[in-house]
Amino acid sequence: MNRRILLGSLAFAAAACVAILPASALPIRNDRYMVELKEGIPADVESVVARAGGKVERIHPQIGYITVRAEDEGFAGRMAQRTGVVGVYGNVKIKVEPILSQGAAFRMPAKTAAATGDPTDATMFPCQWQLDNIDAPEAWAQGALGSPLAKVAILDSGVDPEHIELQGRIDLDESISLVPSGSSECGAEDEDTIDDYLGHGTFMASTVSTNGINMAAIAPETQIVSVKIINCVGQGDFPDMVAGILYAADLEDVSVISLSVGGFVKRNDPGAKQVMRAMRDAVDYAFSKGKLVVTVAGNQATDLRHIRPLVALPTESGEAVGVFATDFKDDLTSYSNWGFPGAWIGAPGGDNEPPRRPFPGCSLPASQQGRILGVCSGFVCDSHDQYITGRGTSISAPLVGGVAALVDGEANGAMDGRALKIRLKNRADDLGERGLDGIYGHGRVNAGRAVNH
Repeated sequence: MNRRILLGSLAFAAAACVAILPASALPIRNDRYMVELKEGIPADVESVVARAGGKVERIHPQIGYITVRAEDEGFAGRMAQRTGVVGVYGNVKIKVEPILSQGAAFRMPAKTAAATGDPTDATMFPCQWQLDNIDAPEAWAQGALGSPLAKVAILDSGVDPEHIELQGRIDLDESISLVPSGSSECGAEDEDTIDDYLGHGTFMASTVSTNGINMAAIAPETQIVSVKIINCVGQGDFPDMVAGILYAADLEDVSVISLSVGGFVKRNDPGAKQVMRAMRDAVDYAFSKGKLVVTVAGNQATDLRHIRPLVALPTESGEAVGVFATDFKDDLTSYSNWGFPGAWIGAPGGDNEPPRRPFPGCSLPASQQGRILGVCSGFVCDSHDQYITGRGTSISAPLVGGVAALVDGEANGAMDGRALKIRLKNRADDLGERGLDGIYGHGRVNAGRAVNH
């Protein structure tokens, strides 16, 4: 029987690692609410909310918000009339597709030797062109392998801590599930554990850190904090994303918060400005606590500068860093959104186009070599030793987060989000027009240059 990691609870979309921001805006629903309060959280907040017809789920004193569940459609109007209430904001729902929706998982032959600690010795390293493209071996050669003092929080569908590549890579004490009780078709097994029954979060975690048995990762000595906000059928809620950002922001040893999920809202929809403000407040609170918040630019092949009726969240929220995707040729991928500031910096995300000539030493089928290798959760696959390939800005975001963790690891966790942003920007490889441009932003991240003193 699989081990379960039970967690206490606190009192957007992807296909095979493709984070998709819907072409149309996500609707603002009225079943869960974010309530913004003017002067802190009153002692009688639960009774005040109850009288308005709701029930308090979470309290966020960091930004002066509470999360409320209310089935009564009149709740928002009644609550908005209470003294000290700035606004009552509707919920945005998120949908993420299962990891196996676009590809099949596979096993590697059993290794006769243990991992050496050198990421380039991983069996499948010759297939991992994305690490060469960002000069990861140069960073490793300088001794930058990550540090437990600079952890990366992955806000996603959980993780598989039993996978051979992730055993010991996950901070089980700090990891948590924020999936609401009663919201998952899989029940408490999904809601009360960080176990990943969708597969998306496990892939993202393996982009940052692995044991280097069959696949390398950018920051192998960095630990992952899994903050689960997406359930087993790929559903999540905006209030849980806000809660996840705030939770990770308050963890002292977390340097980076990585989100490979997101969505558009229409600027002029009722409640949209308030939703945008709540997300901005959460991201900027994390930034004020020294965290770098890394997000996806999205996969609609859309210029984010020219969709003004829509706004991408959390990509365009406060100090968030939006990441676009490049292919093995260092071109913008066929699916990636672009357009500064939503696409602030780039990183490899893979694509379906294979290289003209297979990569030397790579055992993947040639048709898969333009994609990116990742771990397949054993709660989705049939064992804890399988892998899968994917593509998407989903992958690009934690890759940038992993580079930031390398940089902060070299500083023993002493760098803040602002310093990390400056380092990533100044040490990126310029693509396209010289300097900051509307397609390639500040350029494609470079790990070797980023850690070079």
